[in-house]
Amino acid sequence: MRFESILLPLATVAVGVDALGINCRGSANCGLYGANVSKDMVNLLNGVDPNRWYNNGQQIACVTRERDAGAICAFFQNTGGWQGQKAKELAHYITEHGCLACGSVPTGYPSSNDVAQGELTFNYVSNPCTGFSEGSKRC
Repeated sequence: MRFESILLPLATVAVGVDALGINCRGSANCGLYGANVSKDMVNLLNGVDPNRWYNNGQQIACVTRERDAGAICAFFQNTGGWQGQKAKELAHYITEHGCLACGSVPTGYPSSNDVAQGELTFNYVSNPCTGFSEGSKRC
């Protein structure tokens, strides 16, 4: 009986890790970008071509800050790719979740909060589509 009472809470924690869902996680560099990055990203994504196809990991848009060669970029993960319209539909959920710079939202959100089918992610990248002095832009 004692053995079962220890395993049940551990199994519950393990399931919670696999089903992370919408979240504000990202690189340690995300905190260096300030409070409006996710809102800036939503504005950039609202202007993408809804019919353009973005492959898994392909940068869709990036928000840069002065004196940093990297940027916070939006991209799909764990998918076969999606059209720009999907990024437009999902992006606002990251800011509404309270994420200031980085975060992810499952591609099936809000009906599914499971990232197993893929996710739209805002995260720091060291090699963004933007040049050092270009500023924020769609890729």
